[in-house]
Amino acid sequence: MARRAAVTKARRERGLIGVVPYVAVLLCTLAGVYVAWRDGSAGGGAGGAIAGAALLVAAVIRGVLPARLAGLLASRRRVIDVVTLTAFGACLLIAGLVLPRLGPLSAQGRMAGPPMKGKHG
Repeated sequence: MARRAAVTKARRERGLIGVVPYVAVLLCTLAGVYVAWRDGSAGGGAGGAIAGAALLVAAVIRGVLPARLAGLLASRRRVIDVVTLTAFGACLLIAGLVLPRLGPLSAQGRMAGPPMKGKHG
């Protein structure tokens, strides 16, 4: 009876420990999405960079921790998880770093750049 209780307690603790990395990565990714949503096009780059960095951290965590401690981050084989998280994280991080340099909207509501030729110009 005592052995069964000890095994049940160990499983419960392992389950709680396995959820911590997933929740931490999820919260950081949601923070990036929130920044991008709140700031619109001005915050899209920062939000993408935050979410991308969170996914890269998830890839490192999945690569370092054994499957029993990685919890919900361990959905497939370790190599597949790490490659997928790294690819998505790198793409988001690159997009987040490039996006602010594409050019902000000007005060008149058009894209910044040389004046357009038209009827009035």
